[in-house]
Amino acid sequence: MTEGPWKVSGRQKKTEIGGFSVIAPSGGSAIAYVAYDDDASLIAAAPELLDALKETTGPLMAYNGYGWPDRDKVIERVRAAIAKAEGQ
Repeated sequence: MTEGPWKVSGRQKKTEIGGFSVIAPSGGSAIAYVAYDDDASLIAAAPELLDALKETTGPLMAYNGYGWPDRDKVIERVRAAIAKAEGQ
């Protein structure tokens, strides 16, 4: 995966293909070209979102779940999202 943080380029001006580009500031190369600004923002946030999910896994597992009946389902969803982001 290309190292983050990523950012949206072209918010004021659409790219030549008619959308917004998401770039990696370290190299300035495009990660993705998308048609909508909201999609570009979500893609740009992906590295930070993945890091945040990874950081929550331990504390979620440590919590005994008292008063939170859906804890196991949430942990399952977090793990599935991490696996999907990592191409597994």
